[in-house]
Amino acid sequence: TKLKGLENRYPTQLSGGQQQRVALARALVVEPEVLLLDEPLSNLDAKLRVEMRGELRNIIKTTGITAIYVTHDQEEAMSICDRIAIMNKGRVIQVGDPKELYFNPKSFFVATFMGKSNVLKGMIKETDPMFVKLDGLQLRLDRKIDDKLVGKPVYVVIRPESIKMVRENIDYAENIIEGEITSISFLGSHYLLSINIGSIVLQAYAEASERLSQGDKVKVRIDPKDILIFEEQD
Repeated sequence: TKLKGLENRYPTQLSGGQQQRVALARALVVEPEVLLLDEPLSNLDAKLRVEMRGELRNIIKTTGITAIYVTHDQEEAMSICDRIAIMNKGRVIQVGDPKELYFNPKSFFVATFMGKSNVLKGMIKETDPMFVKLDGLQLRLDRKIDDKLVGKPVYVVIRPESIKMVRENIDYAENIIEGEITSISFLGSHYLLSINIGSIVLQAYAEASERLSQGDKVKVRIDPKDILIFEEQD
């Protein structure tokens, strides 16, 4: 528990992270078959939460105890858990490993719940290959789409990391679009951009090494396989 030398301290004399380790040790000492952790990191500051994620996962893996971890923090769930069950209104709607839920969500709720997303409205065009038509924009799709969605309004979900900056003059690649940076936020390891493309605004990430400013004209590419489509009433 990394608490050597603190044996004589009262709980109020321990830091938040140390108190969490004591609580976890108390739960583990009885060797339970299943350990329930109900938002155990909710009262910690952001930096300590990140540190404790790794410690919790290592302790659970080392002891070999099955743990049920309850949290509203999607990033926390993905970093700690082997399998995740997503619930909505008291009902489990999808179960899978973190990558499966993030990259292959089965519903609009799961797609927008797991991570940050751009959500747009569009309509599937009946062509081969298949395209989705947005307001003044058309994007090619590379995922299998149910034929019943052709010609119907749909939700289009695109994650910010799926929108890549294009620096070279590439004419042959699909889904290259031009826009203007309307806002830019520096987040340390990367930028968060808002890119105005006609009447559509997309949020995208860019590397911190990029030299970007508000008002810059940029080209971006959206990989066809990264575009998620869901029924509008889903």
